[in-house]
Amino acid sequence: MPVNIWPIVIPVIAAYCVLLWLLYRKSPKWALAVLGPTVIATVIFMLNTGVEKVYARQMTWKISADSGQDLIEMTDHADSNLRLYFKSRKLAGHLRGSDKEVVPVEVFVTYDFGRIRAFGVGRVDGLELEPSARGGGTFNRTEYLFDK
Repeated sequence: MPVNIWPIVIPVIAAYCVLLWLLYRKSPKWALAVLGPTVIATVIFMLNTGVEKVYARQMTWKISADSGQDLIEMTDHADSNLRLYFKSRKLAGHLRGSDKEVVPVEVFVTYDFGRIRAFGVGRVDGLELEPSARGGGTFNRTEYLFDK
């Protein structure tokens, strides 16, 4: 669940503006000396957080039964650390009918300063996922539940 940062950020920004205004009344040069690095740091932060990229990965799949549901395990050809697990009759039926051993998977990745913050899956072999099913997770194990 995302954290609401605005109750903290708004008072901090307000306090910063008041302190900057007080400093400007005493010494405009010092106020500008403080404001310049703040603007630069803010621009760098805004340009390097929340960067989203979409990758098309080729993944093998295997279907097994788990508590009466189809459990689909997908492994990336190029990166064996990327494994996705799905529980879905709809996806299992789609994959069984495709006769492909390797299917394309569309992966959305969000980066903060070049490090992965989150990722989700958009499509599996052309089958569009619901936005709520895209979810996120880690590269060690991720589960996506299609069927409600």
